[in-house]
Amino acid sequence: MAPGKVRLAEGGALVVGGGLLRLFGGDLELGWFDAHPLGVVLMVVGGVQLLEGAWRLRRGRESA
Repeated sequence: MAPGKVRLAEGGALVVGGGLLRLFGGDLELGWFDAHPLGVVLMVVGGVQLLEGAWRLRRGRESA
């Protein structure tokens, strides 16, 4: 699979997973992490990956 498409898939999964943690995590604690802030961080990282994947596809850097 091309690198741009992989970034889009990873970014989408992180945004969805982060959103679910943020919405339904409430008082859930994952080790020493609270689910709510961790969900926000995952959504931001996923958004960056979505932008990078779209940029790679747009610029035609599939072979790089």
